[in-house]
Amino acid sequence: MAIFVEKTDELTMVVMDIMDVLEDLCEDQREFILKALIDQFSEVSRYVLYESQLEWDGTLPFEDFIKHQNKIIRNCVDFETSPFGKIVRTREELPPFTNLTEIII
Repeated sequence: MAIFVEKTDELTMVVMDIMDVLEDLCEDQREFILKALIDQFSEVSRYVLYESQLEWDGTLPFEDFIKHQNKIIRNCVDFETSPFGKIVRTREELPPFTNLTEIII
């Protein structure tokens, strides 16, 4: 069950909760939540995600694309929270990224 935290006029979710509901998001929720999450990624993770989308075979079913994209997003979150990801984020002057990072949606 995802935990939404309301702060003034903002709605936030922690990364761990986004990962918990990733497969269950409807299209509208997916668009807003993933955009907010991806905006917090380093350039390395964004590149990996966008490159995987460009290489996707568009003739395959959309549901397969969503499964593929979810896998890449999970890999990106794993990278961002890894020791190497911490180094990349520091070099890009980005704040720390953990499973408890609040994402403003």
